[in-house]
Amino acid sequence: MSIENIRILIVEDDQLFAEQLKLELEEMGYLVIAVANNAKAALHFAKITKPEIILMDIHLSGSKDGITVAQEIYALDPVPIIFVTSLMDQETFERAKQAHPYAYLLKPANKVSLQHSIELAIQNFNEEQENKKYSLEQFPFFRQNLLIRQGNKLVKLNFDGIELIEVEEKYCTIFTVDQKFVVRISLKELLEKLPIDKFVRVHRNYVVHGDKIIAIDLEKNHVQTKSKSLPLGRKYRSALLNSRGYIS
Repeated sequence: MSIENIRILIVEDDQLFAEQLKLELEEMGYLVIAVANNAKAALHFAKITKPEIILMDIHLSGSKDGITVAQEIYALDPVPIIFVTSLMDQETFERAKQAHPYAYLLKPANKVSLQHSIELAIQNFNEEQENKKYSLEQFPFFRQNLLIRQGNKLVKLNFDGIELIEVEEKYCTIFTVDQKFVVRISLKELLEKLPIDKFVRVHRNYVVHGDKIIAIDLEKNHVQTKSKSLPLGRKYRSALLNSRGYIS
């Protein structure tokens, strides 16, 4: 499958609340990859599971609280962290700000607030890393996937799962082998989010993943993928042949 759920790590020492939170996240379409109830477990799971977002309680059993753990995790591998806590005093909040969380929710967090916080955290994290001009090699989640809203959740669409993109006015339709997604975005904006070494323009209305091309009809100027035959615009013909290593 080319669609994958956003992977979330829960750090919470209240077992009942952790189970409730896990259930709510899964109902929203997210994938809870682990639940940690102390600092050591949180650091362990953060290293081996590589979550794309972490929901962190501030009060944890042991010598380290969630704020300290959040700082240590972020220093090892940047990941958006949301504090979900019952602690609301100003001193704790001021300490929490030093960990640069992407949101701060008070228990019990309702589904709408949780959903919005997760979406904004992922979006802001992505934009922040791009603005800092870090190498995308440090961020495999954003290097390998496109983030698309589908209903009331965000889904990951792996670049290699995309067969082609069709453009019509202000909309782009992204086709996989068995699904399609219509998004309101200009082709220029969408191409900026795609790896230029994987995708090639074959027509003013079509962009194709190069590895999905199975034949090129040079006489009829058509490009054949597994599921579609697309027109090959003359202005894009040379660039296509050169980019794919074809010999004319």
